Amino acid sequence: MHSSGDRAADRRQPICFEQIGVVHSPFNSIEELPRQPWEAPDAEGVIELFARYEDGLHLIERRSWILVVSFLHRVRETGLRVVTHSGGEPIGVFGARTPYRPNPIAVSRVQLLARDGCCLRVRQLDLLNGTPVIDIKTYIDHRGHEQFAF
Repeated sequence: MHSSGDRAADRRQPICFEQIGVVHSPFNSIEELPRQPWEAPDAEGVIELFARYEDGLHLIERRSWILVVSFLHRVRETGLRVVTHSGGEPIGVFGARTPYRPNPIAVSRVQLLARDGCCLRVRQLDLLNGTPVIDIKTYIDHRGHEQFAF
């Protein structure tokens, strides 16, 4: 049992991230976005990293799938309970795939089609045009295997 002085809320502190790039997407409004990425399997776009991060993309073209971590810059509402698209009673935000969360970040799995310098052409994109990118990670499938495009 932890004392009240050890509670997570008592250790809270601001966390800052630096934007490393931007999403170029066919979706310009929240209403246009697919609810789930598999609802728009052919949606293509570009993840453009700023030039100073280009070296971090070395050999990324060997991957067939990547995770894009982004900041949902257009989200203005937050809450701890939401009603999902399927309806029903409100559920806790941490059990839902909603953008309306205390920290509006997203993790999107996208298919990597090609790399041209700092730009990654991707498919199954579910992010708005202009979305700030804060990280890119290798996608590892449910068996623990990295997804290579060899």
